[in-house]
Amino acid sequence: MRGRKPKPTALKILHGTQKCRINWREPKPIGAIGEPPDWLDDASKDYWRSIVSSMGKTFTAADRGAFEMLCKSYSRWKQMEKELEAKGTTYYPFGVREFVIGGVTKLVGETRPRPQVAIMRLYYKQYCQLCTEFGITPSARTRIIGPGTFVGEDNIQDEQFGDDL
Repeated sequence: MRGRKPKPTALKILHGTQKCRINWREPKPIGAIGEPPDWLDDASKDYWRSIVSSMGKTFTAADRGAFEMLCKSYSRWKQMEKELEAKGTTYYPFGVREFVIGGVTKLVGETRPRPQVAIMRLYYKQYCQLCTEFGITPSARTRIIGPGTFVGEDNIQDEQFGDDL
C-alpha cells in the first residue's frame, strides 16, 4: 500500500476531522481473540498468552490470523537465534586449512554467513512490522487510544500527580 496508513476513525473524530472525511460505516469487530490454536508450537503459545494478558481486550477475533502470524514469526526468529548461537554465524564452505605460525594455529579459508542468518533477519523484520501493526512496541503504543485503563494499570495519574487532576 502506498502513502501513509489511514488514521483510525476514532482518532479522526477525536481530532475534529470534517464529517465528510469520516468512514461512519467502518466495521467494528466483536468477540475476544480467545486461546491460541493447537497448531502453534509451545513458544508461540506462551508468547500469545503473555501478549494477550498484558494488552487486555485490545485484540478481537478479527485479529486472530495476523496475531497467529506474529506469534509464529516470533517463535521462528527465536529458534533461528538459538541455532546461530550453537553453530555460529559463519561457516567455511570450501573447508579450512590449518597453519601453524610461531606456535599459534590459524584457520585459513573463505567464510560465509550461514543461511540461517538471512532467515533470522526475515522473521525478525516480519515480527517487528506486525508488532507495530498491533501496537506492541512502545512507540506504536503511543498512537493507541485505549479504554481508560489497561490491565495492570492502577490509576497511575493519581499516584503521580495526586487527586487534584
